[in-house]
Amino acid sequence: MTKIIPFPLDSSKKQQIRACIENGESIAFPTETFYALGGNAFSESLVERIFEIKKRPRHKPLLLLIEPYLLPKLSAPLSAQIKNLMEQFWPGPLTLILKAHPDIPHFLLGPQNTIAVRHSNSSIVQQLLSIGKCPFIGTSANLSQAPEATTPSGVLSQLNDMLDLLIDGGQTPGKNVSTIVDTNTSPFQIIRTGAIPEEQLKPYL
Repeated sequence: MTKIIPFPLDSSKKQQIRACIENGESIAFPTETFYALGGNAFSESLVERIFEIKKRPRHKPLLLLIEPYLLPKLSAPLSAQIKNLMEQFWPGPLTLILKAHPDIPHFLLGPQNTIAVRHSNSSIVQQLLSIGKCPFIGTSANLSQAPEATTPSGVLSQLNDMLDLLIDGGQTPGKNVSTIVDTNTSPFQIIRTGAIPEEQLKPYL
């Protein structure tokens, strides 16, 4: 049965969350768009579990929620153009596809040795990253091909008791998913339109 912890987080709740992260357990939590499903991205068993929970095809990689200080361990060196894009739109609903660091775990790699990362402006996400001190898997908390969830009940109606922990932060804004930009092309390419409109991004691509 899924354990539910209400937000905000006191020290006791943070200890429970830290234990979940360290044990490689699955956590659903609100973001600035929809509810996400994740946990310690360096746990291979957790990554496999998330694919199973979502019934997600293995060829579709999972994005990572990060704090910028984690990037040197996750990505290849960043160009000035990539750094400029981050400065303009992070933290926020922008996911960037970057060339991966050569030492990154194989189970996090996307096509052609890439990773997808986002620095979220959600206070809950930032607290989770601070508690875990690791990158977080941050895929949407729904079954593959099903609608994204904006409420805890919406998460549970799809994922039922397959979750270890659900952080109840009430209803999220929903509306749009994050915009995805591939930085491995010239010019950069918008892979998915979302919360950040194309016209805002064009000058930085």
